[in-house]
Amino acid sequence: MKKLSELLRETGVQAAEPERLCRERAVSSWTDAFGEDVSDLVRSVGFQGSTLLVGVAHPAAAMELRMRSESILRRMNRLAGCIAFTSVRMTGVRRQND
Repeated sequence: MKKLSELLRETGVQAAEPERLCRERAVSSWTDAFGEDVSDLVRSVGFQGSTLLVGVAHPAAAMELRMRSESILRRMNRLAGCIAFTSVRMTGVRRQND
């Protein structure tokens, strides 16, 4: 009997890398980690490698995020259950209730 990894390789399907799964778990739990109020102005929009991509709806929120980026990384990595993120990059977004 063949191993699952061999079957997946033969069919061209790649098993998701563990780091990616950790990152996806953390990104999908952003609101649980930071609450509804914060998520209205600052929200996770994804990741690129080990960089957490955060959408920021207001310049003041961007300044606050810069000051708290280390704390955010610690919280997201704890939520992921691994060292998923090493940096934060911000991008402008519209508020969710606009």
